[in-house]
Amino acid sequence: MELGKWISKNDTLKMLEITNGCLFCNSEIGYRKLIERFNELIFFDYAISALIDMQDISCENMNSGSVNCGYPAGFLEEYTNRKYQLIDPIYGQFLRTFDVQCTAELKNYYTKISENSSLKLAKDFGLFNTYLYGICGNSLNPFTVFTLTGEQIKNEQRTKAIIQYLVPYLSIALQNAISCRIKADTKGLSQGELEVLKWLKEGKSSWEISAILNRSERVINFHTGNIIRKLNANNRTHAVAIALESHIMDNQ
Repeated sequence: MELGKWISKNDTLKMLEITNGCLFCNSEIGYRKLIERFNELIFFDYAISALIDMQDISCENMNSGSVNCGYPAGFLEEYTNRKYQLIDPIYGQFLRTFDVQCTAELKNYYTKISENSSLKLAKDFGLFNTYLYGICGNSLNPFTVFTLTGEQIKNEQRTKAIIQYLVPYLSIALQNAISCRIKADTKGLSQGELEVLKWLKEGKSSWEISAILNRSERVINFHTGNIIRKLNANNRTHAVAIALESHIMDNQ
């Protein structure tokens, strides 16, 4: 795409600032600031970006790998719980083409809103004029999806050009932000402690874990004690329960 046809010099400067920020983004706070800069170009009201696993096309684990910037919690909860992404025409069209999608260009889908639960839900929350785009890496698993909604978003080539240019860089920043969040969510547990915790979840004894990890039983007990202390648990069983509830081992 020849950006010069659609993008002004002012747009170009803002986009370069965002792309540079994406390369150095290492926190969710930093990522949200990049989305704010993105908003200065397109003027959307809501944005959500997520890492999607093609093995889990129903996106059941999307919330743990997403950053929501304004979308109503009630909308997202019902949308994901009822798996409306499986019947959402704009999401389906994206999966077929992996190209920028806009509801304004899918008007034929909206002539029978009452027959599609995902569209009816969007209408109930006043969420129209939506753009959706994503990026795949060297393989389809995982990929990133960005959804923008707002009354002021203009359905024009400039909007598409900006989205197509910035989303690959924002994808890098999103992955870094999610990675930092996962590290923070481990509640300070070291990698060694996480390995022990994984086997504690399987019901293994200290002796069994020492054999699996080729470590002394004394080291395993030391790690176990740290796990119990850091999770403020009463015992190892309680520690596993806290870890499961906190999703600490989701990405281990």
